[in-house]
Amino acid sequence: MPVGNTRARSGVQTLSNQVSAKMRRLNTVNMREKIEAVKFFNVTVEAVNPNIINVAVDGRYNSITIGHSKMLGQAALQAIGIACETNTKHKYILSAVMQHKLCWLRGKGVTVNCPGGHEGCTASLPVYAPLS
Repeated sequence: MPVGNTRARSGVQTLSNQVSAKMRRLNTVNMREKIEAVKFFNVTVEAVNPNIINVAVDGRYNSITIGHSKMLGQAALQAIGIACETNTKHKYILSAVMQHKLCWLRGKGVTVNCPGGHEGCTASLPVYAPLS
């Protein structure tokens, strides 16, 4: 049961959305700066092609198994992927992606085809889309 009235929850959601948008912009700028720093490093060490950045990629699902015996497709509802450069000693994270199928209307008796199926949808993928 939520604490507070609907207006307070709505205000918190609005504030959260504003902070989220600002954090995304800040993160994009920060990752762009890291990419430029790695390119500059490549130039200083006279790399064959300074625009090539070697990366290590890792991903994680919110499930211990990739499949499900009773459901078609993946058992996971969330996935995150991280790309970390390996050119410098700093090992900067240059890219991150989060995909999820979590929507506040699912499981409440409402048939929705997310994302974009309704206002305020929180899912970034439709329920039957693969996490990749």
